Amino acid sequence: MPRPLGRRTFLGAAVAATAGLALDRDARARSPSPGTELVVGAKQFKEVATGQLSLVLVAIDAHGKTTREIPLAFHFHGFVPNPRAPERAVLFEKQGPGSCEVDLRSGTVLRTITTTPDRKFYGHGAYAPDGSILYATETKLDGTGVITVRDGRTFAIVGDFPTFGARPHDCRLIDGGNTLVVANGGGKLDDQEPPPSVTYVDVRTQKLMERLEVPNPRINAGHLALGPHGELALVSAPRRGLPASEPGGLTIRAADRRFLTLTEPVEVTRKMVGEVLSIALHPPSGVIGVTTPDANLLTFWDMRRRRLLKKLDVEYPRGITITEDQQHFAVSCGKIPRLDYYKTSTLALIESKSAPGVGLTGSHIYTHRCALT
Repeated sequence: MPRPLGRRTFLGAAVAATAGLALDRDARARSPSPGTELVVGAKQFKEVATGQLSLVLVAIDAHGKTTREIPLAFHFHGFVPNPRAPERAVLFEKQGPGSCEVDLRSGTVLRTITTTPDRKFYGHGAYAPDGSILYATETKLDGTGVITVRDGRTFAIVGDFPTFGARPHDCRLIDGGNTLVVANGGGKLDDQEPPPSVTYVDVRTQKLMERLEVPNPRINAGHLALGPHGELALVSAPRRGLPASEPGGLTIRAADRRFLTLTEPVEVTRKMVGEVLSIALHPPSGVIGVTTPDANLLTFWDMRRRRLLKKLDVEYPRGITITEDQQHFAVSCGKIPRLDYYKTSTLALIESKSAPGVGLTGSHIYTHRCALT
């Protein structure tokens, strides 16, 4: 079993991470990022000839053209690019043993990443800003949440620390890599596991800094959006053990620091049944886009004022992300998957940019830039 890292190891990593972040900012200020802007996501389909299920990573360029397809051994959920080698990324399976490193330039799987037999990956992870450490949300067989700490080059497990919750899912590093924000999905409504929560953990000391319980006890804690001034938005599915016909939810912490699950307008929040799946933030405006696939619903909200801006009936929307220029929300949607774009300034669909037949069937999509040649 891996042993917890000592304070000195964590402190050294945090200092290096902060320095790396400063270098990244300086580099971006000097010159634009090289390479091709991509939308990356998961695709699964059955081979016509054999009926065999194929699982791949798909990368789409700005013109809607598929530029990479990488065959995989599992259906990936989280995509974590390496900040020091942007052509490389780590993929995580949701609630399973699957993880690997891929190279987008060569279109290959570089190596498989494994965890201990008593744990499973829970879908997400985060690199330290300098790429020296990879954090991953994992769950023990009894539901206890763990952040596994791996060497960023070898992926050897060098330690772990608790998430201070059960069944952790999404995680994000803030404060220059010093604080990890974790969405803990929680147990069933009537069991003894800790309830759903968002926790803030100091990675240097491995101590809990803050814990926010989800106010609505009938929903879990899924995916996060974090604003530049401490704002937090969380999307949720019905709590484990409850039917998927129940509403999920959107919970926001704005400048007043209250963590509130939105209930208005009732005619919209009651329609958000099943998993409220993906969330993306447009930082300049504070607008978040949210997908609810089972409700065929795409909604946009003002995170700072906790109010609905626009509701759209869209067939089976899943992943959502912001384009690199901050001008569009990109949304994967449709039973026959396509990629749609909505202007961030008006929230209007730009029909001329829609890319049909892209095959993005996974829960999330990610904007990423790297050199492919």
